[in-house]
Amino acid sequence: MVLNVPTHWTQTLFHSTLDSVSQGLCYGPQLGYTIPTSLLSEVGLSSQLANVAETGLLVLLSLHLVAAGLSTIIFILSLFLHSHVVAIIALIVAIVTAIIGSVMFAADLALVIVVKNNIDSLVSGADFSVDFGNGVWMILVAMILTWVAVVVLSARACYCCGVRRYVFEHGLCLRVVLT
Repeated sequence: MVLNVPTHWTQTLFHSTLDSVSQGLCYGPQLGYTIPTSLLSEVGLSSQLANVAETGLLVLLSLHLVAAGLSTIIFILSLFLHSHVVAIIALIVAIVTAIIGSVMFAADLALVIVVKNNIDSLVSGADFSVDFGNGVWMILVAMILTWVAVVVLSARACYCCGVRRYVFEHGLCLRVVLT
């Protein structure tokens, strides 16, 4: 399946050359992950199995959107860390995001490993291969950086590691309160 909009070059190449020789198909842009029944029948898979796989992918991809939205909220809250209340809220959101990111990474990793080990038994007679793509590595880095953010926000929320509370009156810093 093609996930991006086909250009004139890819339309010409795939539709004229490959389709006429029956070496491949190019599906245009579409919303969601619907596997054409003609492709399922060629491979020998049932539509029920495809529906279960599509539902699982939808849930997994929805978790990615939730984590991205929460990361955006953390970023916006990080602009206002001078407030102790905002720092605590950002820490709570960061912990939730880190947990969701860890679950996402585990699910992505499991999905790739299971499909990689079982692709030959699912589709016999075809030459398919599954490898780790960019998405798994990006989720790994995002998960690590989110856990680093949890540690840094924890230090900010508890006034550790050189972070101090200041007492301000009339816009002037009067003293540093050591905790």
